[in-house]
Amino acid sequence: MPYIPINSTIYANAFSGALAGMALSDKTPISTDPAFYTEQTNIAAAFAQSLDTVTAVPPGPSPFVVGQLIQSLCSSAWQERCPPSGATSLDPNTYTELSKVIQAVASNVGSILGPVPGLLFPGMVSIDGADQTIDYLASKLVAGTNITLTVQNPGASETLKIDSTGGGGAGFTYPNRVDCSVNSARVDDANSDTPVIRTITGGNVVGGYNGGGIGSKAILGFDVGNLLPLGGLTSLQWTAKNLMPYNPSPWPIAGYCNLIVDINGNGSVYKIFIIDPQSVPALLQCTITTNGDGSNTIDFDPLTNLVLVIGLIPPVVPTVNLGPGFLQQGFSIASILASYPLARFARANSLDGGLPKLQVIPPWLIVQGDSNNNKIISMRLLSAFFNGVQV
Repeated sequence: MPYIPINSTIYANAFSGALAGMALSDKTPISTDPAFYTEQTNIAAAFAQSLDTVTAVPPGPSPFVVGQLIQSLCSSAWQERCPPSGATSLDPNTYTELSKVIQAVASNVGSILGPVPGLLFPGMVSIDGADQTIDYLASKLVAGTNITLTVQNPGASETLKIDSTGGGGAGFTYPNRVDCSVNSARVDDANSDTPVIRTITGGNVVGGYNGGGIGSKAILGFDVGNLLPLGGLTSLQWTAKNLMPYNPSPWPIAGYCNLIVDINGNGSVYKIFIIDPQSVPALLQCTITTNGDGSNTIDFDPLTNLVLVIGLIPPVVPTVNLGPGFLQQGFSIASILASYPLARFARANSLDGGLPKLQVIPPWLIVQGDSNNNKIISMRLLSAFFNGVQV
């Protein structure tokens, strides 16, 4: 059965190169009888089959330079050489090692021709000059989080479709984020993946929110965890970058967070828990990691870290007590649950001072500013995770 080449460019140029090398070099071919060249032709065909099999370049169009390179290498390898007659000379396996040598030489010719892998293996790509493996584009692309790569029209005129299903990328919308800011403050692009939480200087009138404060307070709310039992919290994390490090801010690290807790589990009393990276380390509020881009990542572990509670929370005894004020007392989640086992997170209008009037707000808030703030603060949120899920 006639051999069907894997790649016709490789096969044809290996055949013609080998035949030229052994049959036409060092002599003047004058015979017009095809039988005169039969033996060399059959050997060249066996060798071409071997090289085509060893390289295994998939079918497809090949640049002219590929054929020229293969032909020249094969012609040089066979110049003035012709195996003796016999079955061994017509067995493609006889030339496997020679084919491997030619393949190796061709693959390293890049020092002259540049990025040869893409030429020797048409349709395949390498990532850069150091890449040791070439492959088709679809195999070289790796889909990141929430990205899907799909080959369209397989087997025909193929294209590669890239779909994003969430979790990042410019313009992606997080529908559970909401701007709850008060007075001269706002969250730019609250539903985007990198909102900017900012306050603006200037006077405000009393009554812009609950309580008598007149400060600017930027609040980004996350509508997650509503009615989740307090004991169901496993982790909180957010990463933010101060966009004005040259302008001293009361909260330069990454803002702070409020959690709205229905302490009795029936809507009768709401408490605001605070996690503030600026608290003194003895209050064990969180872990702070400074990243290479200047941003800070805040991690809260409910098993080891403590919360501050606005208005305190009798009869719970503070785990760490540095003074009489609520900003000086840290409580463990376990100690709170011991006295309030039904405590849960809530989407609610808590009536707490400093929060919006007549507005139901989500359970988790990231905040810049307070009831007395009149400074310009600008912070970009880079990510936020509630119980390990990006929100």
